[in-house]
Amino acid sequence: MSTSTPVCPLCHHGNTAPWFEKKGYAHHFCADCQFGFVSPTPESAEIDAYYENLSSGLTSHCSWETEPRHKLQLWRRLLADVTRISGAGPLLDMGCGAGQFLKLAEEMGWNDLEGVELSETAVSIARSAVTAEI
Repeated sequence: MSTSTPVCPLCHHGNTAPWFEKKGYAHHFCADCQFGFVSPTPESAEIDAYYENLSSGLTSHCSWETEPRHKLQLWRRLLADVTRISGAGPLLDMGCGAGQFLKLAEEMGWNDLEGVELSETAVSIARSAVTAEI
């Protein structure tokens, strides 16, 4: 993992630290705004290749199919908390992958759902899984 301390791309503070490394990508965490990010940021072509290679096991859909669905419990709890505190209003999922989070939100009674995803393959999977606008 890189020993340099990058500035947070969200809040622009330097109070960041290495968090973990996965598949050759160094992930960092900002103590000021709680944002997690990859540094250095991969080039656009590398990001496109990463998200379009569904056979690599790196994409959201592939890892969802091959790894335990450990996030479901967390997502269910978070959605229930938000519903309790502020109600089930509009929801935007940035980087929605194959729509797993949106599908869970829909099953929990949320509507007015929208997702954004780079991978056209993942988008087509998500569109078949949920009624959200993707």
